[in-house]
Amino acid sequence: MDNKHPFEGLNQQEQIDALIDYVDSVRDLVFDLQQRVEYFEEQTDLTPDEILQRKDVWSKKEVCDYFNISPKTFERWGSSGEIRVVKIGGRDYCRLLDLKDRLRDRGEDLSNI
Repeated sequence: MDNKHPFEGLNQQEQIDALIDYVDSVRDLVFDLQQRVEYFEEQTDLTPDEILQRKDVWSKKEVCDYFNISPKTFERWGSSGEIRVVKIGGRDYCRLLDLKDRLRDRGEDLSNI
C-alpha cells in the first residue's frame, strides 16, 4: 500500500501551482467569514465592546485597546506565562478565558469583561 500524499507525486511547478490555489481558496474563505462577521455586527444593537466580550479569542490589538495597555505589556504577559499567546498567521492572539484567569489571579474586577 502506497502512503504517499498526492502532493508528492507532482513536479515542483505543479506543487507551486497547487499551493497558490490552496492559499487563494483560504484567502477567499477568510474574506467570506470576515464579511459574515461584519454583516452580523451591522445587524446587532451590541456595542463594539459587547461584541468583543462575546468572542472567545482576542487579538493582541483588541486586548491592548480594551485594557489600554501597550503591545509590550501584552508581550510581557505572554512571556511571563500570565496569558497563553498563540501566533496565527504572524499575529498574536489569546483566549478570553486566559485574560479572565489573569485578572482573577490578580484580584481585579471582572465585571467589565
